[in-house]
Amino acid sequence: MSALTENSYFRFLLLTIAYTVYLCMGAGVFLAFEQSVENSYKARLQGLSDTFMRENPCVNFSTIHAFMEEVLSAGSKGIRLEPDGSSYRVWDFASAVFYSVTLITTIGYGHMTPLSEGAKAFSIVYSLVGIPFTFLFLGMMVSLCNKPSQRLLDCLLRKQRNKESKRRAQTPTEDKFSNLGIHILHLTIIALIVFTLFFLIPAAIFDALENSWNYLESLYFVFISISTIGLGDYVPGSEPYNSVYQDYRGLYHLCTTAYLLLAVGSLLLLCDTVVKIPQIMGGIFASMVPQSSPEETDSVEMDDAGSEKTDITNVPSSFSTYNSINADQPK
Repeated sequence: MSALTENSYFRFLLLTIAYTVYLCMGAGVFLAFEQSVENSYKARLQGLSDTFMRENPCVNFSTIHAFMEEVLSAGSKGIRLEPDGSSYRVWDFASAVFYSVTLITTIGYGHMTPLSEGAKAFSIVYSLVGIPFTFLFLGMMVSLCNKPSQRLLDCLLRKQRNKESKRRAQTPTEDKFSNLGIHILHLTIIALIVFTLFFLIPAAIFDALENSWNYLESLYFVFISISTIGLGDYVPGSEPYNSVYQDYRGLYHLCTTAYLLLAVGSLLLLCDTVVKIPQIMGGIFASMVPQSSPEETDSVEMDDAGSEKTDITNVPSSFSTYNSINADQPK
């Protein structure tokens, strides 16, 4: 086993240990926050149950428990009755479009699930085609958005080059980190635009539209959705009664669907901006992955704008999900 391979395995071992520690740390923090709240909820629920049985001694506990389980099961599928006996339709065209997007973007809130066997089977087939189709669609979206982003970067690099025109040109190896500050500035600008347009402003809109959400909960929903985690504890449009969108729930769902697609694409643009920083991909990540031979190391050249271009084809695809789709975009 070569020294390079041994070093790569050692780095991977350290990364595995660090990742495990990070997971355990997260688990400990979540336990510290949640266990006491869970216990208080259980105590409150037990108190309500005891009060109900004391006030209604003729009711059989097993019967009421079975009824509660049925209600909870229906609620997990999005079906519920209001106190006045009314109920909104869970499945209409707008909500079906919303469900389709959460399915093929892998957000998967779980707020509404197929009830029929046919819909469950179709969900499998639909996802097999729809998930790669979504990757293609979002990849093309990122490619188009990369054009103005690249023009901004070229403008920043041009200004830097004009300020340093008197400096003697250096080789790529000697000047490895000369443009890092410009790339970081470019990344900061893109991040500010993305977080303002797709995180902060939408969170304020959801805060205004959803009666039971505050701004923090709205921001939490936005992040959980855009990152495609999709826990499903907060879902827009799930409480239409006495809400601002009560008469426009279908339109609200369609607008939210369009927002989610654009927002996921914007987050991918931000990730794509990070992985295209030559100093990161050619220096930090590339040193942590195995390379089979010296000939396969990253090559660095300069483009017309003075920006370093790094060949990252040897870097695992997890660092550049849409690299192949954007490979032909103009620099």
